[in-house]
Amino acid sequence: MTVDRRRFLAAGAALAVAGCSSSSDRSDGSGRRSATTDGTGSGGNDAPGRNRVVVVGAGLAGLTAAITLRGAGWDVVVVEARDRVGGRVRTLGRAGDETDGVFGADADGRSLLAEGGGESIDDGHDRILAWIDELGLSTQRRLVDRESNALIFAGGSRRTGAAALSEAGGLVGVDYGRAYDAITALVGDADPYDLAGWRGAEELDGRDAGSFIASLDLHPLARFVVESDLRSSYNCDLGELSLLFLAQQESVGPDGDEETMRVAGGNSALVDAMVDRLVTDGGEVRTSSPVVAVRRSAGEVSIELAGGDVLVCRHVVLAVPPPPLRDVRFEPALPSGLAAAITGVDLGSTVKVSSRYDRRPWTAAGYSGLTATDLDYHIAWEATDGAADGSVPPQDSPAVLTTFTSGAAGAMLTGLGAVERIATVGAQLDATYSASASSGGTGRTDRAATVAWAAEEFTGGGYAFWRPGQVLSMSEIWRESTGPIWFAGEHTEVLAGYMESAVRSGERVAAAIGSPA
Repeated sequence: MTVDRRRFLAAGAALAVAGCSSSSDRSDGSGRRSATTDGTGSGGNDAPGRNRVVVVGAGLAGLTAAITLRGAGWDVVVVEARDRVGGRVRTLGRAGDETDGVFGADADGRSLLAEGGGESIDDGHDRILAWIDELGLSTQRRLVDRESNALIFAGGSRRTGAAALSEAGGLVGVDYGRAYDAITALVGDADPYDLAGWRGAEELDGRDAGSFIASLDLHPLARFVVESDLRSSYNCDLGELSLLFLAQQESVGPDGDEETMRVAGGNSALVDAMVDRLVTDGGEVRTSSPVVAVRRSAGEVSIELAGGDVLVCRHVVLAVPPPPLRDVRFEPALPSGLAAAITGVDLGSTVKVSSRYDRRPWTAAGYSGLTATDLDYHIAWEATDGAADGSVPPQDSPAVLTTFTSGAAGAMLTGLGAVERIATVGAQLDATYSASASSGGTGRTDRAATVAWAAEEFTGGGYAFWRPGQVLSMSEIWRESTGPIWFAGEHTEVLAGYMESAVRSGERVAAAIGSPA
């Protein structure tokens, strides 16, 4: 087990974002319209599909399930509500996206990119790495952010991570470690995959993580950094987070290195390759095809699309987050527990803003770009690809810096228009790095892009977290058999909130369905 990836001062800020998509997104992330249909078709009802599986959602979970099921012999149709594929994976600045070229190029002429959605891959994310290899892709490492030169900007003061740990005679470092030891102690010898057998689970589930951290009486600076860690990792304010969920998630992380990898050419390249594989294998992907009703009858399921088409199948895989399911009619109604989970699960108000810099003021001042603040944006990191030889690019070379916000601050930024959101965060970035800038300014330009998941019609938030009282009643229900209806997505896995989680869920559901009889 490792939890270092979630710790700002241990190995870099946790970037466990399953993804963020702009509410204004109207482009096809695949960049290949020939690989999909737009859902308008010829209309009418589909012939009964005894050997068909319909997969709802063309994100990583849905595409993983679809490819695997097609390989098992099923006829597979993927229907996606958006006019693009990828779900909560979207690479900004990439060809095929509406933000193509927004950040310009680096000093070597390579297009600068940023992940508007799923961000980083851990060395221990073995299933997504297997798919990357299977599809002939590769990974590249972001510039690695280290604790020694991370910037902590709080109360108007700046300090490095190393300096923070040594403050108050080293008490900050001691208290920082003590907080994580206290979280680990909550697990004890319990099996985090078996909450039913976890002594005291109900009590922990009824308590919020914020009150627990407050009870530890940490040095204020240590508490600030711990809360920054956890807020960024779990996509919510800590008063909203079940303490049981926190303890469980800190125990089931992949046993790998810190999350520093992404797919070469951007994570959307993996989505493209998956669509290509599915279509080549005889599967179908329909975009612009929202589902309005799921009807079960003897031996089959009918999927009604917004345009009036009906797909008849033997199984349906709902590989979408809970909020869009609230607009789907289920006939007959789903079991009460599932219905309550669909209504009750929150994905958080995740907001990202990515900005081009013509030079790196953080590098000039000896910082890595990894930053924790008490401003509206919680953390920032340099999204720029590392140099081929692993060296840090010169301080006067172009870069992209990405900020992440969640909780109440995320909700506030979500309520702003894109232009105002970029301006608000941009002013705070200028304040953060003003002491590092020369007389020519910080180097930040007006070339920026923003994503806000909660404003996305077919997503409704960033990634799942569980509120107090929800873990025992809702977190495991997604994996229970519901006959011909199956659920996939990061929110359905014990390890939640990652691209890896989405891939695991797609494989799990495909294995459960098996081959057509």
